[in-house]
Amino acid sequence: MRQAASARPRPGRGPTRARALWAVMALGLLALWLAAPAPAWATPAFSAQTSLSCAACHESPEGGGTLTRRGQDFRDAGFVPPPQGQPVAWRQGAWFGLGLLHVAAGVLWFGSIFYVHLFIGPRSLTGGLPRGERILGLTCVVTVGLTGVGLSILRLHSLAELWTTTFGIVWLVKVGAFLVMLGIAITTTGYINRKLKEAGAIQAGGRSGPDLLAEADGQEGRPAHVAVQGLLYDVGASKLWKNGKHMGRHQAGQDLSEALAAAPHGPEVLQRVPKLGPAPKPGGEESPPPLVARLFVVLTYSALVCIGVVLICLAWWRWGPALVQAAPTWRVDLAPSCLGCHATATPAKHAEWIGSQHARAGVSCLHCHQAAKDDPARSPIHDKIYEQGGSPWAKAEYRLPVKALVSPADCARCHPRQAVEFAASKHAQTWDIMWKIDPWLQAGLNSELERASGCYHCHGTAVGFKDGKPAPLTWPNQGVGRLNPDGSKGSCAACHTGHLFSVAEARKPEACGQCHLGPDHPQKEIYAESKHGAIHAAENQEWNFAAPPGLWRPGQDYRAPTCAACHISAAGQVAGSHDVTRRLSWELQAPLTVRPQDFAPWPAKTDWRTERAAMGAVCLNCHGRSWVDDHFAKLDQVVEEYNRVYYRPAKAKLDELTAKGLVDPGSFFRTPLLTEFYELWHHEGRRARMGAAMMAPDYAWWHGFYECKKRLVNFNREADRLLATGQKAYAAPEMPGQAQVEAPAR
Repeated sequence: MRQAASARPRPGRGPTRARALWAVMALGLLALWLAAPAPAWATPAFSAQTSLSCAACHESPEGGGTLTRRGQDFRDAGFVPPPQGQPVAWRQGAWFGLGLLHVAAGVLWFGSIFYVHLFIGPRSLTGGLPRGERILGLTCVVTVGLTGVGLSILRLHSLAELWTTTFGIVWLVKVGAFLVMLGIAITTTGYINRKLKEAGAIQAGGRSGPDLLAEADGQEGRPAHVAVQGLLYDVGASKLWKNGKHMGRHQAGQDLSEALAAAPHGPEVLQRVPKLGPAPKPGGEESPPPLVARLFVVLTYSALVCIGVVLICLAWWRWGPALVQAAPTWRVDLAPSCLGCHATATPAKHAEWIGSQHARAGVSCLHCHQAAKDDPARSPIHDKIYEQGGSPWAKAEYRLPVKALVSPADCARCHPRQAVEFAASKHAQTWDIMWKIDPWLQAGLNSELERASGCYHCHGTAVGFKDGKPAPLTWPNQGVGRLNPDGSKGSCAACHTGHLFSVAEARKPEACGQCHLGPDHPQKEIYAESKHGAIHAAENQEWNFAAPPGLWRPGQDYRAPTCAACHISAAGQVAGSHDVTRRLSWELQAPLTVRPQDFAPWPAKTDWRTERAAMGAVCLNCHGRSWVDDHFAKLDQVVEEYNRVYYRPAKAKLDELTAKGLVDPGSFFRTPLLTEFYELWHHEGRRARMGAAMMAPDYAWWHGFYECKKRLVNFNREADRLLATGQKAYAAPEMPGQAQVEAPAR
């Protein structure tokens, strides 16, 4: 049947209304875009390190308030981004695709509602909703609902977020408004739309019900409707009603209730055709039910109000204040009490902090030293200070649990990228590597005191606490491979000594020389002999060691590289990294020189060719291609000669002695022959290889290969004598300072 005249667009208005609809949808899209969360970059340092914004981890674009899913993962991992929590392509792609569909469907849905209100008017639709707008609206409702469910699953970390975070509370309001609009859509496009069509059909042109039914006879393209037992059916699409006639005897546009009673079939065949509702009654006495018409207008305007609520929710996510506040991670408001006390208690530390970048950035004592109540490293001495009083800063309101030990996990709160890189490096594993590569430690051939004052000072140890007090032989300890009570490895203060934590200090060779010197790893002395070290000694006072991270430029801030320039800092196109395992193409500390990925105690995760290219790119900032290539070619030959001429023959002879029972492999330093073999690779062999790698000829030859020759001759002389006589190698009955120990759990 024909739509009511009041519901039809006037002739010539179709294109105009179409353009108006697109204009409204464009305005809606602009509104949603303005209401989308802003990127809001974080502090410059954090953004430079992570390329993330505040909003990536926080509800508020400014960085305050509660945390997003990414922020919670970051916090739960000890303020280090967990690898499994990093965004993956499929997740980001799904998020983008669902978000695009969600926004597009919302704009179209809102646009159709605005179109009805601005260009048609709800009161003029007493004959029912336009079919096109009704289909568009229903499609958009379904799309918005499904994509909203998907986006919520990707966004929400737990159900508790719905009432404990600003996002969750506003999300509940937004979903509530959507459900109200969904109810309105179902009601208006279903029951109310049908009632309006029924009433509109009776009113059209003032004609009676039978007149309107007769017009739907299926002739000349008109609709084909029939009335049966008070219901109206559309038979125009049925193959049995061609041109409005059925079996050549029944004409559409009539009430066929009596004819159906005499037909060979019952009314069940009408279930195959669309039912339009109650059939029109004679006289045209029906009019739109006043209650239904008023309800329709009220619901349409209610949908408009709900749209406003949704837009407010979107704007709230961008500009609104936090509805809940997360508990502060650090009580930085109490930091002045720390400074007031330590200005007299430890004035040197106080002065260092005052001059540090931390102080300039507003990083307080408590950002690093505040402890959890159950932290094993919590200082009981600090607690007693508040119990005893006697100081204007020892008041109860200033009391907080603190710890002296600061671990990489604490530093990772502000330096996450550096912490992840450091954790993947050999530096963080040096305690573990030491026990694997030097098994004589497990034989107890030095005392615990000797290990603590010597080996552990650089390699670190497992820091133990009892009743809040550190075990004396494990603390103080700034070893770069230290095992901390919180499970993290290493100590950032090994290179960035507290409380200045200077990047300039860590860039100087003296920082590395704290550990990398001596007979077995004399990198500091090797550097000093090299041309690089000579230039540094002559000119370093004029260099800019304090340049910001990533902006320390060769040729401008320094003329010759330091340890950090080659192994850590950014240079030219090579990005900086706190993973000192990178840029290495040989593992020169190993007994048999191997590629880093083949170093059993700590295999590298990258291919040596990639890392050599990176180190070569660092060299190319100052040197030509042929110079760089020839240097590495010579290094490769040095490595091959050491392995072939010195280590492999000595190892083969030692294996023969061991197999014949002439040497006890567990006697280590108690057997001079084993000491000769150990120092062949651990002392002279390392010096020869490292001297060649860092271009220090005195260490490559006189302290290196020359000493290797002497050592190998002495080793072979004793080994050959034992093989010839069958005599066992001498082993001292005991070793000075010997203390049997078990290898620590790793």
